[in-house]
Amino acid sequence: MIGRLLATAAAALLLISAAGSEAAPPAERITRFAAVITIDSAGGMRVVETITAQSTGDQIQRGIFRDFPTRYTDRTGKRYTVGFRIESVDRDGKPEAFHTEAQSNGIRIYMGRKEVRLPPGEHTYRLTYATDRQLGFFDSHDELYWNVTGNGWNFQIDRAEAVVVPPPGVPGDALTLEAYTGPMGAQGRNFSARVTVEGHAFFQTTRALAAGEGLTIALGWPKGFVAAPSLAEQGAHFLKDNLTLLVAAAGIFVLLGYYVLVWAAVGKDPAKGTIMPIYTPPDHLSPAAMRFTAEMGYDHRVFAAAVIDMAVKGALTIEEKSGTTTLRQKEGGSVQLRPEEQKIASHLFRTGKVLPLERKHHATVAAAVNALRTSLAFTFEKTHFVGNRKAFITGVAVSAAVVAATFLSALDQGQAVFLGIWLTGWSIGVVFLAAMVGKLWGQVFSGMRNLNTWVGSLGAALFMSAFALPFFGAELFAVYTLAGESPGLAVLLVTVVIANILFYHLLKAPTLLGRRLLDRIEGERHVGTGVAVGDREHVEAVDLLDPVLQRPGSGREQRHGIVLRPRAHEWSGLLRTLIPCT
Repeated sequence: MIGRLLATAAAALLLISAAGSEAAPPAERITRFAAVITIDSAGGMRVVETITAQSTGDQIQRGIFRDFPTRYTDRTGKRYTVGFRIESVDRDGKPEAFHTEAQSNGIRIYMGRKEVRLPPGEHTYRLTYATDRQLGFFDSHDELYWNVTGNGWNFQIDRAEAVVVPPPGVPGDALTLEAYTGPMGAQGRNFSARVTVEGHAFFQTTRALAAGEGLTIALGWPKGFVAAPSLAEQGAHFLKDNLTLLVAAAGIFVLLGYYVLVWAAVGKDPAKGTIMPIYTPPDHLSPAAMRFTAEMGYDHRVFAAAVIDMAVKGALTIEEKSGTTTLRQKEGGSVQLRPEEQKIASHLFRTGKVLPLERKHHATVAAAVNALRTSLAFTFEKTHFVGNRKAFITGVAVSAAVVAATFLSALDQGQAVFLGIWLTGWSIGVVFLAAMVGKLWGQVFSGMRNLNTWVGSLGAALFMSAFALPFFGAELFAVYTLAGESPGLAVLLVTVVIANILFYHLLKAPTLLGRRLLDRIEGERHVGTGVAVGDREHVEAVDLLDPVLQRPGSGREQRHGIVLRPRAHEWSGLLRTLIPCT
């Protein structure tokens, strides 16, 4: 009785198990992956892959995709790119639509249509393609080392097999067979291999491959059956593999050559004259004009020098009270202002005789700055120095052409091209951001004595530095990544940025008249008198000008009506904070 009950229970369990098995849908997987690889005597390969996939509509909905690496590194560390050409794609015996997508190290083939959803069940795909440069040529033998399945599948592969047709003439008994199974780099031994009666090499897995696992084979044969690449072919391969780097190198040579030639022709400074101590400043030039000429362009110390000189002449007063600096126009008198100083006064005091230097008045100060800059440029550019802007703009155009040519040479490197284009725009923004951060920290270390102004400048510098830090980090990371993807693009972009920044300044050159003025300024610097004096690196027209309202008192050295006390850089820093728009 008990035996009969046990038998009945066992039968019931079997029925329940069978019913459950029938109810559970089969998991998505690849039931069979078969490859036929044919090697020709020239070293080329034709591959036919037959992939049978079980679909439930989960991940396999409209088709499958297959990744193929096309960029490799040989035993010596040299990078090379193999050829790859798709011949056909079939599904269930009928032609199937497909499209490709560039990857960082190769190509991805999508087999299927977006608008066509696969019915659940088994579907067999057949992919045919040709490739080359896949063989290894050694001293004692030649070899095919080939990842049959790839390791990028998210599904189990029930069975994988490969048939390799060796180069014509290779006897079957001369073949050496080896294989590996498992994840990338693993050397699992779950395979069987043999030579068929036709003289072909046959490989087959002996267990199912889990997701991320693959089958890799190694087939060797004696030398002499496949022609090794000739010197001409090796040269052609070298050009192909390093085209981007070579184009970038040629572009850098052209760009730097252009800038050097232009600099030698129009940007080279005239030779210095004999520097003689000068004890009187040139009466026909204002400190602002001298600073503008010495720097061959405008900076905020130009405006500071102009305002201070106007105060020294008695056209205005500079008052400091409760942390606020105020400019007050003097009435009456017969002060003779230079044309650029008259324009400054007309803008600063157009709405009244008093102007507190506060941020709410930055538009007024900016208008005065623009008027000064325009006036000085009209008077001294081309006469005292040349900016060679047209030559620089041409250099920028050459840079753009070089970058574009390099991008075109790297069109097969999708990610590298994207990084290069993105990094070009990003780098331009980073350069301007770095300049802004540098100016803000320049204000902090300018030596300004007004505590409120210094604290404000420090806060602005810290905030902007914190804001800019992620951008700088992204720039470095992008350059590092691009160097890994395409060293040519990375070297090119860095060189182009540096070259344009450098030659923007180098192309500026004084004229003979400007050179004589600079020599005179240098002479005044040596004696430490006059309006034009200098620091360690550049001629500073205002470094030693005292922006104090009052005339100098007794016992203080006076030269040309100006007290020699280094505070003008404070004013240039203050004025920078008032005119951010400039």
